[in-house]
Amino acid sequence: MVVRGIEIRRHDTPNFIKQFQTQLLYILFDCKDSDQVVKKGYEDALLLVTQAIDKIMTGEDISSKTL
Repeated sequence: MVVRGIEIRRHDTPNFIKQFQTQLLYILFDCKDSDQVVKKGYEDALLLVTQAIDKIMTGEDISSKTL
């Protein structure tokens, strides 16, 4: 995947953020059309965001783990 203008490309961004953004993009780009993005992609993306927030809020070690 070629990306521009987001944290994935920065060298000083933590791996947790890079992995999160990569997974989020794959979730959205996995959809076949805009209707599927609205119906399925949005819910899957929201679930990923919720999981990431939960890991941060519970103090789980996010330094080297994947989401």
